[in-house]
Amino acid sequence: MKYIFSILVLALFFIPKSWSQTLNAYEKAADDAFEKQDYYNAVYYYELVLKSREKPAIFYRYGDACRLSHAYKKAEAAYKKVIDSEERSRFEKLNFYYAVTLKHNGKYDEAAKYFEQFSKSGVTDEYYQKKAVQELKSCELAKIMVENPDKNISLKRLGDNINTEFSDFGAHQFQDSGLIYSSLRFDRKQLKDEKPDAKRLISRLQFAKDETSNAKDIAVLNALHAHSANSCFSPDESRIYFTRCSGENSDSVICKIYFSRLLANDKWSNPVELKGFQNYPNNTFTQVNIAMQEGAEWLYFVSDMPGGKGKNDIWRAKLENDSSAINFENLGEPINTIDNEASPFFYAKKNRLYFASQWHLGLGGYDIFYADLKEGKYSEPVNQGVPLNSAANDFYWAINSDDSTGYFASNRSGSLAITEESCCNDIYKFTLSEKLVQDSIPLPPDTLSIVSVNIEKDSNSITKIEIPEFVPERTVEDLNKILPIKLYFHNDEPDSNVTVSYTFKPYSEPYGYYISLQNTYAASHSAQFVGENQKLAEKKVNDFFENEVKYNYSKMNSFFDSLLVFLAEGKKMEIQIRGFTSPRAYNAYNQALGNRRVMSLKNQILQYKSAAFLPYINSGSFAIKELSFGETQAPAGISDRLNDPRNSIYSVEASRERRVEIVFLKSIE
Repeated sequence: MKYIFSILVLALFFIPKSWSQTLNAYEKAADDAFEKQDYYNAVYYYELVLKSREKPAIFYRYGDACRLSHAYKKAEAAYKKVIDSEERSRFEKLNFYYAVTLKHNGKYDEAAKYFEQFSKSGVTDEYYQKKAVQELKSCELAKIMVENPDKNISLKRLGDNINTEFSDFGAHQFQDSGLIYSSLRFDRKQLKDEKPDAKRLISRLQFAKDETSNAKDIAVLNALHAHSANSCFSPDESRIYFTRCSGENSDSVICKIYFSRLLANDKWSNPVELKGFQNYPNNTFTQVNIAMQEGAEWLYFVSDMPGGKGKNDIWRAKLENDSSAINFENLGEPINTIDNEASPFFYAKKNRLYFASQWHLGLGGYDIFYADLKEGKYSEPVNQGVPLNSAANDFYWAINSDDSTGYFASNRSGSLAITEESCCNDIYKFTLSEKLVQDSIPLPPDTLSIVSVNIEKDSNSITKIEIPEFVPERTVEDLNKILPIKLYFHNDEPDSNVTVSYTFKPYSEPYGYYISLQNTYAASHSAQFVGENQKLAEKKVNDFFENEVKYNYSKMNSFFDSLLVFLAEGKKMEIQIRGFTSPRAYNAYNQALGNRRVMSLKNQILQYKSAAFLPYINSGSFAIKELSFGETQAPAGISDRLNDPRNSIYSVEASRERRVEIVFLKSIE
């Protein structure tokens, strides 16, 4: 598998011109191609076989070949054929691989179902069991991230002058406007032992003077019949480092690190292999990046060398005299995992590492993450979220010198492809609304609009609210003094007339709808009274909306601002929230409704100030503990008569029970 992670989809791709083999020969050719990790040809041959032999075992191997060549839609259909067959029990990892393809196709609920089935199937393989549990968590987070895209990031796929129908990746800026990247191209010459009817793809380093110019081959850096890819510059751009990969078959490719110097005439010197790796002749070293740290240049790279945490890990080594690497260090946890990590990019201005991972919770296969380096330790990785990440593979994040634009590679929908829509990587440009070096959480004003409230309730009189002077809230104890924060809903909201326990709506949506009904509430409830009592009843409802519904919404926003300050200071916090309902429906329905209200508040937290809480949730610095009570806590005497909406819906007493509360804040270790 090292070939895939070293040069991604740089497979040897052969296009046959004539076919005379029997079905048995086709099947053998497919199996042989699969064993050599030549998955594209395996797909081709299996498809020929399946025209006449629709057997579950062939569909299963075909599904594997499609999945490993990123043809996820075909893989999903193939695995489904096996799922629906009577032979499905023969394939112990079927549910797992089917779930993987569902996840890659953005079907997170269905994927979670099959990951859960696999986790309970009794398969003893430790990696797959752990991976299934991890993917279950990923599916839940992915749904939230899809519903809460980062609106401060815009994306653009680079034009066809840069991107081709094959894979293009690893773009980074050169001299402020130039672009150097890696691209699959047909080899100009044929190897002696290759068949005349075969065409071979080779990765080559390309240069474009800007994003709109046609790319040109950097001949001196590329080599016949060897892959040249995954480049980076020294901080002063006087040297370029890259990997050169070679091997007879796609399952035996080994990558080594080379470098070249920029000459006076803007040409590059002949590449030389970087010294220091001689003790690992059978290991791959690829995907390089250089950063200034501790007064020296450090080379970050990806390798399967001994001493790692998983399959391919991120390492670093100190560059000595520009031509030799020493002091090899595995970045360790929490960066590296039992799965694959890739494409490191250390951003020195923020002391932050960007990288891709197949293990940390994400939307697709590889997702882009970052982790901050503080006092020699990395923070928990944070998923970059949507739109930088997708259900496909996303990696090779790099930022330009302007600190607000950069590039990454993805095989998401919309990329050019030689075979399937998701087979091949294209280069995308991202633009940030603000420079990354200015990316900080805004502090709240010195005096916060958070106050404690003393409410005197009398069913026959107007609610009286006493509001003390505003005071700044700067400690956990201060914030707990203004809790609980009670957030109210219209009857059967959010998402009325459903029995599910989830919603995608943030609280601001049902809140907006609720306050739009204020006049309806006042008129409907007071209509049962006459004279002065009617006026009092109407005012009581209006007081409730102004002094409780709207007031608590404002208090919630100020509370969130203070909480973000604590989190930005490095503190770890937990809040507890509860959901309630009025007793108009049966208890199971109310339980689901209470859960929806809790999730509505969670959605509000996740999208607050362009998802400012999300990094802290992903890193474990911020936790939300939830509990839904349905109607079980509703006081006795609250009307539950369906034919009495004036009191069971529109009364203040009933309205107060349709709520979710933030009840407690505490520091966590």
